[in-house]
Amino acid sequence: MNYLLHNPRSKLIFLTSLVLVFQVLSQQVLKGQDNQPRDSLLAKVKAIPMAEVSVQATSINSLLVEKRNMLLTGTQRARIDHLVDSVLARYDVIMEDPRQKRFDKINAREIENLKNEWGNVSARLQELQGGLTSRVETFENEKALLQIPLRQWNLTLEQARQDNAIRNVLEQISSTIDAIEQVFAALNENSDFLQDDLVKISEKLISSNEIILTLESMLDESVIQRFRFDKPVIWKDSLYVRDTLAESVYFKANMPAIKAFVTDNSRKLQEHLVLFILITLVLVILFRRLQKNVAKKDEEYVLRTRVLMTKPFSAALMITFTYTLIHYDNIPQVIRSLNAILILVPMTLLIAHNIHQAVRKYLYLLMVFVLLTLFHDITYKEDLFNRLVMLLVCSGSFVSVIWMLRDRSIRELASETFFRRLLYNLLYVVGLMMGIAIVTNIFGGVYMTEYFGVSTLYSIVTAVLAYSFILVIDGILIMIIYSKGISSLTVIKNFGPTVEKRLAGVVALAGWTIWVLAVMREFRILDEIFSWFKRVFVAPITIGSTQISLLNIILFIFIIWLTITISRIIRFFLEGDVFTRLKLKKGVPGAISLILRITIITIGFLIAIAAAGVQMDKLAILLGAFGVGIGFGLQNIFNNLISGIILAFERPINEGDIIEVGALMGIVKEIGIRSSIIKTYDGSEVIVPNGNLISEQLINWTLSDQRRRGEVRVGVAYGTDPQRVLDLLLEAAGSNERVLDDPKPWAIFLGFGESSLDFRLLFWIAEADTRLTIQSEVAVMVNQMIRKAGIEIPFPQRDLHLRSADAKILDRIHAVDESISKKTGQQFPKAGMQGKGKEES
Repeated sequence: MNYLLHNPRSKLIFLTSLVLVFQVLSQQVLKGQDNQPRDSLLAKVKAIPMAEVSVQATSINSLLVEKRNMLLTGTQRARIDHLVDSVLARYDVIMEDPRQKRFDKINAREIENLKNEWGNVSARLQELQGGLTSRVETFENEKALLQIPLRQWNLTLEQARQDNAIRNVLEQISSTIDAIEQVFAALNENSDFLQDDLVKISEKLISSNEIILTLESMLDESVIQRFRFDKPVIWKDSLYVRDTLAESVYFKANMPAIKAFVTDNSRKLQEHLVLFILITLVLVILFRRLQKNVAKKDEEYVLRTRVLMTKPFSAALMITFTYTLIHYDNIPQVIRSLNAILILVPMTLLIAHNIHQAVRKYLYLLMVFVLLTLFHDITYKEDLFNRLVMLLVCSGSFVSVIWMLRDRSIRELASETFFRRLLYNLLYVVGLMMGIAIVTNIFGGVYMTEYFGVSTLYSIVTAVLAYSFILVIDGILIMIIYSKGISSLTVIKNFGPTVEKRLAGVVALAGWTIWVLAVMREFRILDEIFSWFKRVFVAPITIGSTQISLLNIILFIFIIWLTITISRIIRFFLEGDVFTRLKLKKGVPGAISLILRITIITIGFLIAIAAAGVQMDKLAILLGAFGVGIGFGLQNIFNNLISGIILAFERPINEGDIIEVGALMGIVKEIGIRSSIIKTYDGSEVIVPNGNLISEQLINWTLSDQRRRGEVRVGVAYGTDPQRVLDLLLEAAGSNERVLDDPKPWAIFLGFGESSLDFRLLFWIAEADTRLTIQSEVAVMVNQMIRKAGIEIPFPQRDLHLRSADAKILDRIHAVDESISKKTGQQFPKAGMQGKGKEES
């Protein structure tokens, strides 16, 4: 709050938001008045006048036709029954799964797979429940709406019978009531039909959610068991060697999960295929454009876009298969493993040509170990073979880390940048994790081996994947920024490297943030981190009767910062590219920019208030109390804010104008919300409150015209022909190309001065900011032409009377006078004595 009170930009936010808040509150009050209970509406229904029965009957029949079109057709009913039966059949299949009947005997991997399958069923049930519920709500609303006309027509029938209406009118009213009741009954029947299915779905959904909770609790227990040595040491474990024929058993065990995944996501798979085709086409087009433009670009450009130039198809595959992880819900473990293999191949091809040669061989070793781990995941079984595979993977990774740490080329490469030194130091952590995995595997901690070894390995691969994505996206951004259309923008021409650097920083931050989250999820600490985050940042802090959380405060500050940043970016883009291409009146671009900034900041402030959890009624009270304080303590600040709005609409001054306020004169550099910046001619930048620009007398030398008048004053000796001097002055002004011909230069004889005949030369200049330069050039030309014409520019003369002086001084004065007389022919009077023994001069 202190920041808002002392930040000039935020003062305007408080003022405008005050108006908007009261508007919203008034709309909510009006809305509350309009929402009358339906019972009161029914009570106010009156019978239809007999003269309007025919017209109203036609109108209600048209309405009933629309209602009938909303009813379920036989095809739609059959389709709904099929969807419900298929989901319930899937529920029954999983309930009959053998794993479902022996929870206590299945391992953590099988529990995870079973949980994912139940998650898919639960998602299908929820989706179907949501669709049916929406249709039921529609039917119920239509039934409620029909109660009003039904009530009205029943009253009309009673009134017609009392008035002894003719038979045709009574029949028309009765038929209309029958039609309404038929549609009402049909809506009721459709609603009952859907509600029967909803009951079945709800029962199964409750059951499936209970099973999922049970499986999650078992997984939590298995996480605790990961840190137990519950297996015998490796040399005492029963030897079991898998033959090649038996391997098919493990693949067959995963087939139901694969088939169920394909069946449940058939539509998403089609969408995924279309997405892959589109991504491939886009990257191939980019690849061809890069090939055409590569000869025109420098070597650095080629280096930064090398990812797209080398393997566009591999980049498309990597993006498509990575999208699988977020496109589908509750992916089975076998699908995850197969998808990881499909990601590894294009990622390796893509990254191998874009990393240092010293690291490339270790990348290939990493991919081999990851493939072995994925093979272990697909054919998972708790036996000695599994332990030996994991021992091989962890031992190989440990040895590879030791080689990298001892490799001189790796050490030299790591010393170049801070980021590389950080990665090099992380190798010690990786080696430690692999060493723990080896020891735990040998001494019976199989689950700990997976936790420390496999999770670390997957984290490294995820980092490589994140780096690959950053390279691909950076290449695409660079290609777009320096493409023919975008590179022609003024912003890109002037600040292209800066824009590229900022975008690359955002991409890198997003990529590595996602990687950190993926690592925390892989080590199964993401939920604990989020729980801690909720306890610390989401927990309410009570201050009196108000509750607020740290997250609300952070969101408020972040949204305010983001709003100001967005307003600056939009202003930068508008002033750099949009306004320069549009023919607008002077000052209009600045006014549009200022108003847009005010609007964006106001909207952002209101969003920040909502994100902070401030209720509307409390906000209105707060603003009301704050308004009283504004009236006393902040009136000058708000005066300046309102003055800024007036400047934006009336535009008495614009950016670039030459103005004079009091003793201050300079060029307007910026018109802000609270104050404006004026740069004086001596280079200083003066911040002037907008209130001063409105209340004080202001001279704008360039409001409607950039032309400015210049002048040169000169005096010549007595005896000179004035007309000759006037002609010389006009000739001097006309000799300068930057002096305008219209209005024409004007020379005038001012009069007789004490020592000279005084003249004034007036002329006009096209651009006001060049007035001093051109005025100086004209003055120099006037001096040259007057001297060339032999006209003397006199200096001021004074008569000096000496009452007494030394004889030697008088002799020197006489000598100077005689010397001047010989050169110029001018005679000086003899110096005489005033009084005895004195001369007068």
